[in-house]
Amino acid sequence: MNGLILALFLAQQNDPAKLVELLRSDLVVERDDAFGRLRELGERAVPALEEAVRDPDSEVSGLAREILRRIEIRRSMSPALRKALPLAETRIYVAGSRAWAAAFLEAVELPGPGLGRQDLDPLAGFALAGAEGTGDLRRICEAVRERRLRGAVPELRKLLKHSSRDIIAAVVETLGWVGTRELVPEILPLLEENYLYLRGSAAAALGRLGAKEAVPALLERLKDPQPYVRRHALDALGRIGAPESAPVFKALLKDPELGPTAARWLCTTGDRDGVPLLLKAWDFAVSTEGSGRSTFGAELDSLNAVRNPEAWKRLAGKRWEEDLSEFPREAAERLAAAAGMNLEWKDAVPGAPHFWSPFRRTMDGMTLLEALEALMADLRLIILEKDLIRIVPRDEGLKFWKDWWAAESAAKK
Repeated sequence: MNGLILALFLAQQNDPAKLVELLRSDLVVERDDAFGRLRELGERAVPALEEAVRDPDSEVSGLAREILRRIEIRRSMSPALRKALPLAETRIYVAGSRAWAAAFLEAVELPGPGLGRQDLDPLAGFALAGAEGTGDLRRICEAVRERRLRGAVPELRKLLKHSSRDIIAAVVETLGWVGTRELVPEILPLLEENYLYLRGSAAAALGRLGAKEAVPALLERLKDPQPYVRRHALDALGRIGAPESAPVFKALLKDPELGPTAARWLCTTGDRDGVPLLLKAWDFAVSTEGSGRSTFGAELDSLNAVRNPEAWKRLAGKRWEEDLSEFPREAAERLAAAAGMNLEWKDAVPGAPHFWSPFRRTMDGMTLLEALEALMADLRLIILEKDLIRIVPRDEGLKFWKDWWAAESAAKK
């Protein structure tokens, strides 16, 4: 009986309606206790607090609003986030929208694997709305893009009307990673903007979104006076994969700037005409360690589409939708398993230790092939067999492809 009485007493102590009544108390101790209990009750207290907001007693309605705001802040902060940033909740309550941006940037810069998308996604929109200055906006856009925080999309759309064209360009690039096809009508007109970085970002975003309706406009942008824009337009056409793009890729093989990129996308169609240029461009990149080398691994990997098109389609035709928080080799094994293939990983020096650390990479929106290429970072190349993904050191991979092409060319003579 005593246990039942105690349970009933505790239930009354935590009854939201009764606690709201205590907000009227003349005793400060009772009011403060009720305030704290209502805040801790969280969602359970919301209906009673929403009713209390309409109370004619301005002190009661004011306290109810304050508690609701604290509950809303806590609702947007996961337990992991509150543990990682114990003072953030209070700072946001005191400082308002500006503190959301500071908390978000602090959260994404935590060392180690850090917080996941489920922790950061609810904050992203508030962070964009509260950011002060273009520097913070750019940093937040970069984090949203890298972590694929789709909760930021509504605020990103608002920023398409920002006064800074640099910010709009960053927003458009980000929307290409976290947006959906419904954004295409908003992005497509930006290909005609007079600011080159905005045109380039629009082209990149349209490619990422797979906007087939943008193909005619992207083909026109291949005539753009700025190489930056032309390169992004060409990449976008390659990602979209429209059949009418193949003759354009072939025509651009002689272009001194766009030739290797055109050769890459031409190879992805199964056309061999781009192979010699890719091998030549890679040779030059390795010998000079020149600028732009970071893209050549993906370009050379496209030779797999010519040599083994079925295996290529298994990797290039399927998307990955998770974070990867392992050593690169273990991450590659997960990607291979997703394609139903085995993995063979060869180090430059057999048995040599490597000094990579576990990492968190968001691969959401990438194909399995793109995710693998991101792991390789141009230090290794991908060779596809029927049911096997071979990861080999860069120099060995280049030799393999040269030997393969020499044999293919000799067989045709």
